[in-house]
Amino acid sequence: MLDVFELTAVKPQVASELEDFDQTIALYQQRIYRLLLAQIGEPDVAEDLTQECFIRAFQNRSRFRGESQVFTWLARIAINLARDYFRNRRLAFWRRLSRMDNSEEENRRAMAVPDRSVSPEDLVIQREKLASVMELVKQLSQPQRETLLLSVIEEMSLDEISRCTNRRIGTVKTHLFRALMNLRKWQEGKHK
Repeated sequence: MLDVFELTAVKPQVASELEDFDQTIALYQQRIYRLLLAQIGEPDVAEDLTQECFIRAFQNRSRFRGESQVFTWLARIAINLARDYFRNRRLAFWRRLSRMDNSEEENRRAMAVPDRSVSPEDLVIQREKLASVMELVKQLSQPQRETLLLSVIEEMSLDEISRCTNRRIGTVKTHLFRALMNLRKWQEGKHK
């Protein structure tokens, strides 16, 4: 009798991770949400797309071959959802208009997790620096922003980013380099 691992050609540790999909959601939901929030900047949309990501992953879990880590597979789905979202500019425009009142506050709460060992003054300074950097990140092109966020926030390797974004590794390196150079140039321009 063949076991489930032979039938699906998925590595045993990956198959067990996908077997209990509630556990998969528990393990990766926050990371996928953070990735989408950083990409889109709207908490409600990021939440909706996070749910859609896991729905699509659940529906297509039998197609997952185990050639990458589960998070890489999920991040690829999330990035494709974000790309689809940005392609539909009219919908994005109306969503931004309807959420203008509370999105800044929700972004601040999502981005800043209080550290009890830091003084309130230092925390305010850190939040201001983070907000400043995130404003600059929003100005990057979509490929540069994706690559930078996957590298810095999710600590993915260049190879994982390549698989996740469906780009050649040389292209990933170029986007990351350009993103860092643009951020440095813009940051220096602000201080002059």
